[in-house]
Amino acid sequence: MTIHIPRLAVLAIAVSGIVARGQNQIVSGGFTYGPTLLAVAPGEILTLVTPALNVPDAAATTLPLPASLSGVSVSVRVIGATETTGYPASLPILSIYTQNTGQLPNGAECPGTPNVYCSSTQITVEIPTEGVCAPSPLSHGPTVCPAGPPFPNLPPLLLLNVVANGVTGPDFTVKVFEGAPRLLSSCDSIFGPPSSTCHSLVNHADGSLVTATDSSPAKVGETITVWAVGLEGLGGPPSGTAPATTVELLASDGSVVFTYNYPVPAGPFLPGGIQSVAAVSQTIVDPEWVGLIPGYVGLYQINVTVPAAPAQSYLACGSVGNASITFTNLNSGLVSLCVQP
Repeated sequence: MTIHIPRLAVLAIAVSGIVARGQNQIVSGGFTYGPTLLAVAPGEILTLVTPALNVPDAAATTLPLPASLSGVSVSVRVIGATETTGYPASLPILSIYTQNTGQLPNGAECPGTPNVYCSSTQITVEIPTEGVCAPSPLSHGPTVCPAGPPFPNLPPLLLLNVVANGVTGPDFTVKVFEGAPRLLSSCDSIFGPPSSTCHSLVNHADGSLVTATDSSPAKVGETITVWAVGLEGLGGPPSGTAPATTVELLASDGSVVFTYNYPVPAGPFLPGGIQSVAAVSQTIVDPEWVGLIPGYVGLYQINVTVPAAPAQSYLACGSVGNASITFTNLNSGLVSLCVQP
């Protein structure tokens, strides 16, 4: 079986001043950099960023996903659990890609010392779907574990370490939350090498893209498709695997939030004589269908019908869209789109 790994865009690290780091040190995970605790969901696909590892680019081509690619692995240890039997010791790896930009974000030439803006390696992995036995934060008595796996609890904390060229990098801590989905765009870090454009991953029923411009807007009442990772929760497909057939989830497991920008009456005027042209309103709708897609590791399809804007008024989209979509979970990310009546 071949794993489908779209070749779109790599995460742009959105923190200035990232310079030389220790060998094999994870400096970013998904959208979070540095000391901020990264929140992930069981089964979530995300990309870990390190200084360049000097290893060949590679993509997994078989299932289950391998625990090592190009001689690189990512070890995982559970902190705070009573029993971890059956929990993977290494994360499944989808791909490894080294990006050399040749310049800093401000356009200046790269310095002679290592700098992850100039050269970095992206390691795309899956967070395990397996559980552990861990104390409940509400319980003050001893933890009673089942005789063996599967265990019912989320890992309290995970410590990740990149192992490459015989060297184990420093710890990178992540917190696991069940049902913490992330909506995808082509800027998401899980898709591999960069493309020349960045856009939301939202589709019409015929498979064509819903754009953030007026060229191919979503229409009110139309059912569109949004893509996400991190919906499994515990007990999803075993780590590193993909289902052979479609797996449907309950649509009630989460809701989709449409945020609309809409025109306001003439005025008020901002400093410099610029007129304020938009306000914001939100509509929350339940998806029509949510499911795990066969042949893809950890990829979910969310079908949702586009609601009318509460103000019944729609801005021209320009190049950035007049609406956005998020999930009811705060870790969902955001995709922009154009909606017209």
